[in-house]
Amino acid sequence: MSLDGSDTAKLAEKSSVQLTQRPTFVPTLEKDEKKVVEYFLENLSNLNRTTDYDTSSDSDSDSEIDEVIHTINLKRCQLRRTEIDDVPKIQKLKKMWSNKLFGKQNIYNLIEKSLLSVTLENRHAKSFLAYAAFYDYPSSIPNLNQNQFDEWLKNYLDPNMTPLNTVFLNYAVTVRSHELLCISELIKAMFRVFVDVKYVGLIDTRQGPEDIKLSDIFSHSYTNFKPLVIRICNREDLVPKLRIRPALVEDNDDLVELFGKQINDLQKHYGEYFLAELIEQQKDELDYCLVAEIKPREIVGFISISKNVDAELLNGQYMLQPFNELRQVWLKPKVHQEEPPSSKPKAKIVITKKPTSEKPTPPPPPVPSEPLPPFSVFTIHLFMMTEEHELRYMELIEAGFKFFPEKEFCAISINCWSSGTPFLSKFTRVTPRSNVTLRQELYVLHRWGLIKNYSVRFARNTDIPSVTKFIHNIDVKTKLINDLTAFCNNLPNEDGKALQVFILECFSQIVGVAIICGEEDIEFLRANYNVEDFIYFGLHRREDHAQVLHFVLNPLFTHLARNFIKEIFRLGNRTCLYHRIYSTSEYDKTGSMSAAAEFLPITDRIKVEIASEKLGLNLASSRTESIKNDFALTFISKKYVFETKTVIRAKVVIVGASNTAFATIKQFIETPFISMLNLYLISPFDLPKERGDDQQKISDIMIPIDPTSALANLRPPFIRMYVRLVKGWMTEIDREKKCIVINNEFELPYNFLVLCCGKQFQIPRAFMPYSNMIKMMTVNNHEDVAVVETRVAEMLERKLFIFGSNSRIIVYGSTFEAVSFVEGLLELGVPAENIVFVESGDLKREHCLQNKIFQNVVSMTLKKCGVQYLPGYIIDMSTVIKKETAYIFQKTPVGVTLISPDNITITVKHCPLLVCFSEKDVRRETFLSINNSSLVYDSGLIIDHEFRTNDPWILAAGPMTLFTRRFRTVSDKRLHQLSSNVIGKHASCWFLLAIQMLHVFAPGVRQFSNTHYTTDAADLLHNFTAPISIHGQLPRKLQYFHICRNGDCVNYTLPGNRAVAREISTGNMLHFHQPFIHFHIGDNGFVESITCISENPINIRLWVKVHGQHNDTLNHLIPKYDSGQIPDLEAYFSEPWCAALLHDRFSEFLYEANHIFGGKVELSKDLIDYFKAFSSGKKSWTREARRNMEEHFRPLGAYTEMEDLLLSYLHYNRNLLPMYILPGTITVRKKGKE
Repeated sequence: MSLDGSDTAKLAEKSSVQLTQRPTFVPTLEKDEKKVVEYFLENLSNLNRTTDYDTSSDSDSDSEIDEVIHTINLKRCQLRRTEIDDVPKIQKLKKMWSNKLFGKQNIYNLIEKSLLSVTLENRHAKSFLAYAAFYDYPSSIPNLNQNQFDEWLKNYLDPNMTPLNTVFLNYAVTVRSHELLCISELIKAMFRVFVDVKYVGLIDTRQGPEDIKLSDIFSHSYTNFKPLVIRICNREDLVPKLRIRPALVEDNDDLVELFGKQINDLQKHYGEYFLAELIEQQKDELDYCLVAEIKPREIVGFISISKNVDAELLNGQYMLQPFNELRQVWLKPKVHQEEPPSSKPKAKIVITKKPTSEKPTPPPPPVPSEPLPPFSVFTIHLFMMTEEHELRYMELIEAGFKFFPEKEFCAISINCWSSGTPFLSKFTRVTPRSNVTLRQELYVLHRWGLIKNYSVRFARNTDIPSVTKFIHNIDVKTKLINDLTAFCNNLPNEDGKALQVFILECFSQIVGVAIICGEEDIEFLRANYNVEDFIYFGLHRREDHAQVLHFVLNPLFTHLARNFIKEIFRLGNRTCLYHRIYSTSEYDKTGSMSAAAEFLPITDRIKVEIASEKLGLNLASSRTESIKNDFALTFISKKYVFETKTVIRAKVVIVGASNTAFATIKQFIETPFISMLNLYLISPFDLPKERGDDQQKISDIMIPIDPTSALANLRPPFIRMYVRLVKGWMTEIDREKKCIVINNEFELPYNFLVLCCGKQFQIPRAFMPYSNMIKMMTVNNHEDVAVVETRVAEMLERKLFIFGSNSRIIVYGSTFEAVSFVEGLLELGVPAENIVFVESGDLKREHCLQNKIFQNVVSMTLKKCGVQYLPGYIIDMSTVIKKETAYIFQKTPVGVTLISPDNITITVKHCPLLVCFSEKDVRRETFLSINNSSLVYDSGLIIDHEFRTNDPWILAAGPMTLFTRRFRTVSDKRLHQLSSNVIGKHASCWFLLAIQMLHVFAPGVRQFSNTHYTTDAADLLHNFTAPISIHGQLPRKLQYFHICRNGDCVNYTLPGNRAVAREISTGNMLHFHQPFIHFHIGDNGFVESITCISENPINIRLWVKVHGQHNDTLNHLIPKYDSGQIPDLEAYFSEPWCAALLHDRFSEFLYEANHIFGGKVELSKDLIDYFKAFSSGKKSWTREARRNMEEHFRPLGAYTEMEDLLLSYLHYNRNLLPMYILPGTITVRKKGKE
């Protein structure tokens, strides 16, 4: 049998009990968008399995906690990780015996700093039953330093106990009368998480209650620590030892019962008695079937292994060089051995067209060499264990190596839909090659991975030669050795930082090295990254934070990464580790990182900068802005080391590098505790470059990017880490084979295809017949900008734009990109008089630009620059002088005639370049690939409310898509009128939910596309509230920014438009020394749109925060403006009072405030009728009406809660809001004066 897990890997889906915690992290979304995210997180958490104790009784009377505990072994209970919200429940369970046995403990501190905090609760009765906190050292032993814990174990306890196989129960509380039962269940849960832990310790002060017989669980005790007693529980005390033996044909019935429901699918593929046939086929020591039983004839596990492996095929599909190509490791091949890949993260995996113009270089003649070592691998075909005994899975793996003692590697292929098995934590995932055709994931384990004789220690001088040999293949080896040498000589590194260096050792051989230093910029990280979504800073000392400079592991020992990190926390006396990932140009700062998969990506905080002179002494600490924010950040704390992640192995292929695509990718990457192993991006261009160079500056001018989009805010290092780029165009979709064709050359298989192609500028069809007579082009990407730069440079070199020249570059369009492109030409040195801007009258204006302010500014700036501005003109191509060969630099000029609405003609005698910015459309090749695959396309790719096409495996989002007609009757909103950023966020949530559901419910996929909606369409459709914005540089180097609500365009300048109650503006349109700022405020008091024009850089984040806020929230903006107190809106919003409103967590404060207020409001029918009348304009908002409204809402009692919420918001964010005086501060100052 060959290694093929496409069918049999489904048997491995039955996973162990996973202690899961609903992520406390929620993406920063608009308040109305949170409904989608909450729905997603709720459904995703429900998919994670918990421990169930099935009952034969069907009674549901669990109202009293005593009654629940009386049947704790019979009722279904849930084991999960403890959350901060559980603290009040834990404190209610505190008993005298807990305080006497463990001492008084801070529960918040326990949850934050323990290796594992686990909770036992009754799901049906919603009752809290027990809690336990496990540490990697005994915190109650006096004068015991945690980094000396290993010596203490050897000297005073069992020599077999090590810090890597021992944990301590440092605290526990349970309901009364069932303490031992609850504690034993909590310890079993710990064993499921820590597969390498063999011993659990407990410090008994001998002051606990006598009725709790701890010796029933902790069978071993040490009494030489008077007055303390150290009790030890061995894993085998609670978990039965398994007996492994070869399977017999007579075991068939027991095995069928073991496989349960999954046996039906297997029997359909292989026959009813395939297990018996598989057992009978064991012969010649090539195949073995083993069973595990706890007592005779009670089988709890089964494994089928074989030496028949096509290792050559695996080497062609997967990158097995770090694993010696699955050959015997003890033989050192001298030739044909490629160097292991660098630990430097790859920027991309690029598939390009093979060169055809040159003949391939003939291979060199063979060099006589020694034969290659033989392959040394066996494979697992089938694996199954009962959920209760899955924590003993390693015994079956060890038995497999015993039956094949000559083999060094064990391999298993996992189907992409498999949720995985517990023993995969011991295996190492092998990276597939770029041309992989197999749809399975390959995992490899070396027999050394079974060795438990490994340890972590500080580095010594004698380690330098061994470490030098160990890291000889990585790129930053020089810097690592320098840091190691500095630590061994008690010196700081070249940056002046004190270091700690840790060595992972196995049988006196170095297999891992890590270098950390104290994190000195913790205030900066807290202020600029969302670290507080994961930890409570107040519970961690400053010295608890550290930065990882290097982390290198032998590929055969990558499964020890979590244990290595755990020991770094213990030995280094740390609780939080950070790793900075710099751009490609600064890669030497990043260092090597072999445990990137264990760290959590941290998103940036959206901060609004306020001028320091405005704040004065109230300015936030300079530490929050001490360094340049030019790196991506990943993080892990002690409580997340063994946190279970949802692994998605399905191959998700995203087509198109649009804003929507990057918003989707951003959400995929930044969603914590979800790991996507196969995320591909199809794009004909490279990934977005880091900004800063001159070429990027011109590119940013000619192709303005929405500053609020994911493309502008996504860190390129994150894209390089988590996304594989495949360069090319999608030319065909094969739905039957589930693959796409790239450039008509090669196929790329997918499990989910996500179409985010977007739309691009196209040359008008009327111009196409004349494309060989005049040079035309569109500018859609950075590579097009590079072409323009090259052509303009050639024109300037040929002196086509000398004084008095008739050559004119024509820019044709009515979009913002067209105006920005004119500014780009001026930046490249094209004289203004040689540029003609034709704002065609037959093109629709882009949304956000249908206001007279923009039109007036464009007209004024173009005329002042000297650019010929022709609004309303069209190009008459029929008058182009036809020549057989007409190229850009030909001597015979090519003329173009422009016609005005009044039939006035203007002739451009020589047009070397015509750049079109007409309406956008889907690329022709993309449309054909979609249409030919029978996806429904009706003026756009049709999707439902969950972004699904008529194919359940193909999803889509972005301007190219349209809602199905059922939803278009509910809302007239077109997706191209909405923010690509918010669409990507919504879409990614549904994508993740769909993928995760299919992982669990893969057999029901056929019904996935035939869902019948019973809910009203209006309830199903999302409420997209995020605004759309545009920003760029106009001629004369003017900065322009406009933000407005999404959806159908509203012409705010129309007289009598009830959507606009007021217009507020400061500054002068004739000169922009002071920024010109214009507000449209709706009749409901909310800011509808903002326009800002300035000669200086615009504080975009400021206006994004202000948009959508109410007049009262903006400190009564309208009355102050009417009274003449606001001469400059920018200065007004830079005052200290506005800091809380501009804070990135202010939207969360408003969300909670609305929740408090909404829960107490009881609207009468009269009040509702009054609101309706006011909304329709039948009644006006008078002082008397406002007073009546206040009298109605004042008795609701929400004022006190609102005040507490506000004070809590200011106190929690005091590091960035020091300008607000809190009540406690006032009291302290008064006492000081007295």
